[in-house]
Amino acid sequence: MARYASTIFLGAFLVFLVQPLIGKVILPWYGGGPSVWTVCMLFFQVLLLAGYLYAHWLAGRPRVFQGFVHAGVLIASLITLPILPDANWRPTPDVHPTWAILLLLLRHVGAPFLLLAATGPLLQRWFSEERPGRSPYRLYALSNLASLSALLLYPVAFEPMLRLADQANLWTTVYLAFVALCAFLSMKFALGRVVEVNAADAREVERLATFVEGGDKPPRPAHYALWLVLSAIGSVMLLATTNRMSQEIASIPLLWILPLAMYLATFIVCFDRDKWYRRWLFAPLVFVCAAAVLYVIYYPSLLGIRNQIALFLLTLVVVCMVCHGELARSRPAPRYLTAFYLTISTGGALGGVFVALVAPLLFRGYWEYHLCLVAAAVLAVFALRHSWPVRIRPQYKRPVLTGGAVLCVAVAASFTIETVDYQMRAVDSSRSFFGTLRVVEHTDEFGRPIRVLLHGSTEHGAQYLDPRLAGQPTTYYGSGSGVSVALKHFTREGQRGKAGPLRIGVVGLGAGTVGCYARRGDYMRFYEIDPGVIKMADKHFNFIADGVGVDYVLGDARVTMQRELEAGQPQRFDVLILDAFTSDAIPMHLLTREALDVYMQHLRPDGVIAFHVSNQHVDLAGVVRGLADHHRLSAIRVLSDAHPMQATYSADWVLLTRNQRFAESKPVFAAATPWREDDAQPVLWTDDHASLWSAIDFGTTRTANPTGG
Repeated sequence: MARYASTIFLGAFLVFLVQPLIGKVILPWYGGGPSVWTVCMLFFQVLLLAGYLYAHWLAGRPRVFQGFVHAGVLIASLITLPILPDANWRPTPDVHPTWAILLLLLRHVGAPFLLLAATGPLLQRWFSEERPGRSPYRLYALSNLASLSALLLYPVAFEPMLRLADQANLWTTVYLAFVALCAFLSMKFALGRVVEVNAADAREVERLATFVEGGDKPPRPAHYALWLVLSAIGSVMLLATTNRMSQEIASIPLLWILPLAMYLATFIVCFDRDKWYRRWLFAPLVFVCAAAVLYVIYYPSLLGIRNQIALFLLTLVVVCMVCHGELARSRPAPRYLTAFYLTISTGGALGGVFVALVAPLLFRGYWEYHLCLVAAAVLAVFALRHSWPVRIRPQYKRPVLTGGAVLCVAVAASFTIETVDYQMRAVDSSRSFFGTLRVVEHTDEFGRPIRVLLHGSTEHGAQYLDPRLAGQPTTYYGSGSGVSVALKHFTREGQRGKAGPLRIGVVGLGAGTVGCYARRGDYMRFYEIDPGVIKMADKHFNFIADGVGVDYVLGDARVTMQRELEAGQPQRFDVLILDAFTSDAIPMHLLTREALDVYMQHLRPDGVIAFHVSNQHVDLAGVVRGLADHHRLSAIRVLSDAHPMQATYSADWVLLTRNQRFAESKPVFAAATPWREDDAQPVLWTDDHASLWSAIDFGTTRTANPTGG
């Protein structure tokens, strides 16, 4: 058994090591949003299905054919290495990100991943043929344990200690060892013989037939339907939870890994021993967790970010325990295990397709999470019908089931109320690969009508509807903010008085509020990755005065700026504004040493870079200080207070420059906030090493980051 166990363990380890690795590689190319990981998960789930399908097909062939074919395919997969994509695979605005990511993954990790995915079910089938008296389902638990080990080791060992290129090289080396080991095992199986069943094995075969609910009978269509539904609900819950968590903090490997690790842990527990899953315990917990998490979604300020993460993960674990526990209870005899695994992977792939492809077309908000909670609540009611604790008397069964049904209706009603309210309040709304956008109108506390752009639950700009106030800077861009200081008081070195027309670069359009500071003759170049934002800003907001030159550049700002440099088109900005960090998903690749190298090449020698670092949960000021120290720039912090009468919020800006005339001018000196000893200390992020976790504030809100329901 050792050779099967070691090969299965190594294959499963590689499967779940390559996922965060390749996801981190391509994440910066697509704006750093959570949808990147969702599409990656869709790809991996579909390839997992393809691997199981290949294993199921191959397992029905003669032994010699199985062994030689699998060994040959393993060796042929080596031609697809290495797994890292080169710069030619960087996205272009004319290609939809989803299809570009899927094509990239197929080219670089498709063949190895498919074969690694097929290893578990195929080798378990071979093991059951060589040792018919031994249970192969323990090997399934072992493969999930290996997967969990890879996920847990990546953020604590591989990511912080190795550069991305070194991680990829290490993965390739281990994959070569896996191919050699698995090819040897394939040949040994092809040329070997089935071990005869002895008396002890015969007793084990009889025990296995009674260990599963269906005995040794072939599964019925109802079994396949049940497996499909259970695995699909678990898959949707995993991806929807990951989306929620990534939006609340950042799209980083750690927050991808936590939900996936919990998901795998429930597989390990449920398939290791039946006693770990108790219907009467976990089914009622579904209702408790669903009610709690829906309440927190509506009132997120009630819990800190740490408690929110814990609640989302607990809900995921409870729902997956029910789904995977029911799968384990209904698993067939070993001879049908490849069909069983194939059905499970099909359900997982369908869940991925629903979250990544179907939900963005059907819904204007992230409502698949609510729908999954409704489905889990219904599943819990059916699970309760099959198991009752001894203390509940028969006459109480109907009231308990009725209560469960009422809770199902309550969860569905809360979902319906939110969706209706979401749509009724919106003047305009859309959902795309990059998230949800809404334009809503309401009155401020002084009764003045105002229009607001929301990305998810975070404000990205607001404008008064009264023409007399429409040009007034709002939200984070008030008259005392850092961006106001940079644009109003910028002077070029060696030049007296105010500078002439400015060239202004802006990363992150939002509602275009910063455009209210542009004067006639100025030029503004907006870099925006989401075409929906450009559409909303152009349709519903108007902050830019006549006589100001404006260009909108679609695509990730860093990728686009790099392409401009390669084309010999440095923009020579006087002021470059980085305004992409107020939302909950932080694009970390815009804050690394390599990113600042790109910005500096687009900046005039005496120019200013303004970083907007206001954020509800993350203190990025130390990261910007680290960039300033590395490039020997002055770091000027400007903290501005909220003014409800002007509809402005407290804002945190950090200005970087080599322009001492600007830095030492009286207006800038008066507006600057001195750095204190208890402020975030400088930390340098690079493309290979960047830890957002250390910058997260788990306490109360640091600066205003208004949200809308």
